[in-house]
Amino acid sequence: MIDELTILRLVAMKGRVSPDTIALSLDADAADVGRRLDEYVSRELIAATPRGFRITPAGRARCTNLVAAEHRIVDTAAVEQIYGTFTEHNLELREVITDWQMRGPDQPNDHTDGEYDGAVLDRLQALHQRVLPLLDQIADVAPRLGHYRTRLVKAADRVAAGEHGFVSKPIVDSYHTVWFELHEDLIGLAGLTRADEAEAGRGA
Repeated sequence: MIDELTILRLVAMKGRVSPDTIALSLDADAADVGRRLDEYVSRELIAATPRGFRITPAGRARCTNLVAAEHRIVDTAAVEQIYGTFTEHNLELREVITDWQMRGPDQPNDHTDGEYDGAVLDRLQALHQRVLPLLDQIADVAPRLGHYRTRLVKAADRVAAGEHGFVSKPIVDSYHTVWFELHEDLIGLAGLTRADEAEAGRGA
């Protein structure tokens, strides 16, 4: 069964979500996810809106408490090593995504240059291969985060199949979207905050 924190964190990070969106991300049964979401509505942790479920202030507080509890029981030294390696990969991913979206400071990439795009996509796939061992380490240290490996592999495979919206499109489980969510969870696992990381220059 998917744990409460995983579902609440996805709702919080995605903003407005349907049961199908959560189920697709976590490879779970949509009906089961729907029942879980209804339970969290009854506990006032999330709220139902015409555009989907959203996190409530009580839900954010619950996430904060659960993340803190998770941080207290993990191998701190292992998490520190993992996060240090992740931030190195994160710098490279940021460059790849920037180059995918832009050809220069004031020149958006219109994706008409297949050679240019192909070179960027090759860099993304090469980075993905280097990241896979780290994703295995993450799952070993914090099994709750194991779904990120599956989701990143799916995104990379869809990009390789020519579905280039899965590079960075925000409304799907694109590589960049899933990576951002993983970064958010690793920040919590390491006992840090997004504000601290932004100040240190390690933002998404």
